[in-house]
Amino acid sequence: MVIAILMACDPLRQFLNRLLALRIDMQNVIFERFELLLSQQIEAAIVAGDGCRDFTG
Repeated sequence: MVIAILMACDPLRQFLNRLLALRIDMQNVIFERFELLLSQQIEAAIVAGDGCRDFTG
Protein backbone atom coordinates (compact mmCIF):
# COMPACT_ATOMS: atom_id res chain seq x y z
CA MET A 1 0.00 0.00 0.00
CA VAL A 2 2.74 2.47 0.96
CA ILE A 3 4.70 1.62 -2.18
CA ALA A 4 1.62 2.27 -4.34
CA ILE A 5 1.13 5.67 -2.71
CA LEU A 6 4.78 6.59 -3.22
CA MET A 7 4.65 5.49 -6.85
CA ALA A 8 1.53 7.58 -7.40
CA CYS A 9 3.37 10.59 -6.01
CA ASP A 10 6.31 10.26 -8.40
CA PRO A 11 4.75 12.29 -11.26
CA LEU A 12 3.71 15.00 -8.82
CA ARG A 13 7.15 15.03 -7.23
CA GLN A 14 8.76 15.27 -10.67
CA PHE A 15 6.44 18.13 -11.66
CA LEU A 16 7.19 20.07 -8.48
CA ASN A 17 10.93 19.52 -8.87
CA ARG A 18 10.75 20.87 -12.40
CA LEU A 19 8.90 23.92 -11.12
CA LEU A 20 11.63 24.49 -8.57
CA ALA A 21 14.25 24.31 -11.33
CA LEU A 22 12.69 27.33 -13.04
CA ARG A 23 13.83 30.88 -12.44
CA ILE A 24 11.90 32.64 -9.68
CA ASP A 25 10.23 35.02 -12.13
CA MET A 26 8.92 32.07 -14.15
CA GLN A 27 7.70 30.36 -10.97
CA ASN A 28 5.83 33.55 -10.10
CA VAL A 29 4.16 33.63 -13.53
CA ILE A 30 3.06 30.02 -13.22
CA PHE A 31 1.70 30.39 -9.69
CA GLU A 32 -0.07 33.66 -10.51
CA ARG A 33 -1.78 31.91 -13.42
CA PHE A 34 -2.68 28.95 -11.20
CA GLU A 35 -4.14 31.31 -8.60
CA LEU A 36 -6.22 33.03 -11.28
CA LEU A 37 -7.56 29.74 -12.65
CA LEU A 38 -8.32 28.45 -9.15
CA SER A 39 -10.22 31.60 -8.19
CA GLN A 40 -12.22 31.41 -11.44
CA GLN A 41 -13.15 27.80 -10.69
CA ILE A 42 -14.19 28.72 -7.15
CA GLU A 43 -16.33 31.61 -8.38
CA ALA A 44 -17.96 29.39 -11.00
CA ALA A 45 -18.74 26.77 -8.34
CA ILE A 46 -20.27 29.40 -6.07
CA VAL A 47 -22.44 30.76 -8.89
CA ALA A 48 -23.54 27.22 -9.83
CA GLY A 49 -24.38 26.48 -6.21
CA ASP A 50 -21.57 23.94 -5.92
CA GLY A 51 -19.50 26.01 -3.53
CA CYS A 52 -18.36 25.13 -0.05
CA ARG A 53 -20.95 23.88 2.36
CA ASP A 54 -20.88 23.92 6.12
CA PHE A 55 -21.95 20.57 7.52
CA THR A 56 -22.73 20.77 11.22
CA GLY A 57 -24.03 18.21 13.65
